[in-house]
Amino acid sequence: MADESKSEKRRLTRTVARVPATFVAGDTCGNGHIKNLSRDGLFIRTETLPTKGDSIEVIFFLQNGNKLEIGGTVRWTTAQLAQAEQATPGFGMHIDEQSNAYLEFYEQLLAG
Repeated sequence: MADESKSEKRRLTRTVARVPATFVAGDTCGNGHIKNLSRDGLFIRTETLPTKGDSIEVIFFLQNGNKLEIGGTVRWTTAQLAQAEQATPGFGMHIDEQSNAYLEFYEQLLAG
C-alpha cells in the first residue's frame, strides 16, 4: 500500500532546473539558483533567506542571454521547517504576474 503522507500534494507540476539567479526582497539581497519551478512559482536555493510575505524580485538570464525579471511574494522558507538546520537553505515564491517571456521559458523547459 502506498504511503499517502508522502504523496504529491502540489497543485501544479514542478520542473527541475538549475538556473543561477539573484534576488531582492526588501533590504535582503542574495544569490542562488532556481532549483525547480512551476507556472506559478519558483523554489530558489540560497544561503540568504528573505522573510515569508516579502515582495521579491528575482533576476536570471535565459540561454539566449536575455535577462528575465520576475516579481512575486515569498510564500515559505526552509527556516520554517521543523528540522530547518538540516535542510539546504532556500525559499519558495509565488509569481504575482507571469510575463510572456517567463511562460515561454517555462514551456521550453517542459518541452525538454
